[in-house]
Amino acid sequence: MHELMVRERDGTTERLPARPGASVGSVLLSARIPPPSVVVIADGSPVSADHRIDPDRSYEARLLEGYDLDRIRSAFDPVGDDAAHVDRRLTFGETGGLDSSTTARSLDDHQAAVEARLLDTIRHFDLISEGESLVLGASGGLDSSALLRGLAAIRDDLPTFDLTAVTVADFIPVEDARSSADIAEMVESLGFDHRFVESETIADTYGLTDTPTAAMRALEATDHAPTLGSLAPNVNQRMLERVAEEVGADAILTGVHTTELLGGILNEWFTGATVRRQSIPEHSLGPYAYRYPLVFLSKRELFLYRYGKTGQTLRDRTENPWDWLADEQSFHYYLADMLQALWPGVEHWVVESHNARVAAVDHPPTDRCDNCGKVKPAPDFDSTGRCPVCSAFDSVGLLVDSD
Repeated sequence: MHELMVRERDGTTERLPARPGASVGSVLLSARIPPPSVVVIADGSPVSADHRIDPDRSYEARLLEGYDLDRIRSAFDPVGDDAAHVDRRLTFGETGGLDSSTTARSLDDHQAAVEARLLDTIRHFDLISEGESLVLGASGGLDSSALLRGLAAIRDDLPTFDLTAVTVADFIPVEDARSSADIAEMVESLGFDHRFVESETIADTYGLTDTPTAAMRALEATDHAPTLGSLAPNVNQRMLERVAEEVGADAILTGVHTTELLGGILNEWFTGATVRRQSIPEHSLGPYAYRYPLVFLSKRELFLYRYGKTGQTLRDRTENPWDWLADEQSFHYYLADMLQALWPGVEHWVVESHNARVAAVDHPPTDRCDNCGKVKPAPDFDSTGRCPVCSAFDSVGLLVDSD
């Protein structure tokens, strides 16, 4: 194994193992050293982070920034090699000091911790009130099934509520290959009601001339293909709203988790989109109240929770094209995951700052789509008064009243 010597600004040194052929950047990142603030010299000449380690050359890296590298990295010292999950949080004291907490948990302890965090989130943000009727999207996938099981586990500690879990046809993830009957059985075994929205109901809501699946397939061959990953959730959301109207629900619960939360906020910051210009984890969109009890839980935490409850692992996925995110959105989700790895607990700071910013700005008015009735911010509609989903369907002649 070759070495890369790192020299800090005070002259102290550290030798990093460097496998021949590995990039300089990957060697630095493996030691939690950010390459943008490091210059690497190979035999007297600077090399880029893409340079591959040559065993016949000697390397020295100099840290250019003045941060306390050892102090920061000590917050990530590994613990609990046999733990199912390590819960880590980085915070700052009133004087600016860096504080960290690390807890290694067994699978059983992790389940209890997830339920405690879910309960704390619901109580802190008052997400469930006495006697409320709630609707929850239940695709049978990881997020919604974990939320359902979590709510069932802490139900006795919550105000009394009624919940209807809703499964929308054509949007059951292939990951689980579960039929609507399987999902209904799971929901009802947890003590909740279940509703299934048929393809015909979707087609009727949008005025489609074909099935929803055929409509989405038709969009694959158009300029709308990169946006299918955002159009499909809007269809699903509209169906949840329709059921909420039918059952008189007070609010709609969804399985939005930490990465989706951070990814949406990053998308807003970078593009100016209106996706998260509402408070979190509860906001209203027209007459509909949306609540996100899982925003402080990661995808991995949800998987381990469901695995501990059911023993169910992940299967290979053969996804529909509309299950994939557009490149831009995909990168925001990737960046959100990296942020959580670099700053465990960052979501708490982001939610607080986001809500403060949202409270200080004017919100665009909302309007209803002239075709499907979806409520969205007014700037999202096209010149004919249609939402992005209906506009896309209309562009390929799939609406009954398309020109």
